[in-house]
Amino acid sequence: MEEYVEQFSIGSALTKVVLPASEALPALPDLDSMGINSYHLFTDLTGLAKMATMRVLVELATETAEHALASPGADRDAVGLGRLSATV
Repeated sequence: MEEYVEQFSIGSALTKVVLPASEALPALPDLDSMGINSYHLFTDLTGLAKMATMRVLVELATETAEHALASPGADRDAVGLGRLSATV
């Protein structure tokens, strides 16, 4: 992720970075641990609810991917580890 930011950063204080959907699952927990989440950006009940929803969806997606990988003959690329289709 750092390489992507370095490549497309324009040096301003705020930089919009659009990650590929395939990077959502590994990136969201990292961003959350750095305080980059809905609640820290929008400190109201809506922001808190969106942050909680995101955490649950990431946990469910991770569990689903791990379960799929544990299946006999599972293909890591076919599991879709990066597919997280929720707007939070």
